[in-house]
Amino acid sequence: MLLQGNVFLSILYLLVAVNYIILFYLPEKKLKTSSRILVIMSIILHFSFLAFIASTKERLALATLFEILSLLALFLTIMLFLIEVKTREKSIGAFISPFIFCLQLLSSMGDRIPILDKSIIQMPLLGFHTLTTVIGYTCFIYSFILTIMYFFLIKRLKGKKYDSLFFGLPPLELLEKLNIIVQFTGLILLSLGLISGISLSILIWKEIPIFDPKILLTMALWLIYLASLLAGSLFKRPSQTMNFASIAGFCVIIIIIFLESLTQATIHRF
Repeated sequence: MLLQGNVFLSILYLLVAVNYIILFYLPEKKLKTSSRILVIMSIILHFSFLAFIASTKERLALATLFEILSLLALFLTIMLFLIEVKTREKSIGAFISPFIFCLQLLSSMGDRIPILDKSIIQMPLLGFHTLTTVIGYTCFIYSFILTIMYFFLIKRLKGKKYDSLFFGLPPLELLEKLNIIVQFTGLILLSLGLISGISLSILIWKEIPIFDPKILLTMALWLIYLASLLAGSLFKRPSQTMNFASIAGFCVIIIIIFLESLTQATIHRF
């Protein structure tokens, strides 16, 4: 049942991605309507699927790497919906929806057996830690996507390619503003995730395993975005620092996910 549910969600997200990509090249009104319907449907069905896991396994669906990947895909979709409602920009979906599909597809390929003790899984602090951290990652992934769009638009400006793709993208000012918002929000959420994670470490291990690779990488991720926001405010040129931070931060997130997929790469399992 879980496998079928994940496969169904993967197919649904594939349809979302295809719709957005076609919409990016052929901005028709019918496609705009269908993309909104598909996104709302994806969010509702994904929530229902995670609720089903929680009810059948008597735990939140955040105890394995593959459940976290699925949760990340859901949060990316929710943020896409919120950004579209706020900005009325549809082009972002063409860049982020293929990534969402890949995350959900990877989620459907893995094991759902939790590697944490049941007593730890049921701790409210673990849920808070995981949710704040994952939503923080969601913001940072959007920062990376916005940077890709920024470079894409800059390249067309320099090449004087004022075609339908150029006019289909948001203005540079909007991309920059959105990047500041998502980086700042992500930094706040990751800070809460770090604080709650430190509290969990003390409760479970009576110490903080500061040399654990995931903890070191998470601290590096936090410092990258803190430096980005500080440099942007001090030097009044946020686009350059944000673009560098978004690329570096995205690479760190990929490394963290890779480490998390290796059983003995880290003793930090939340």
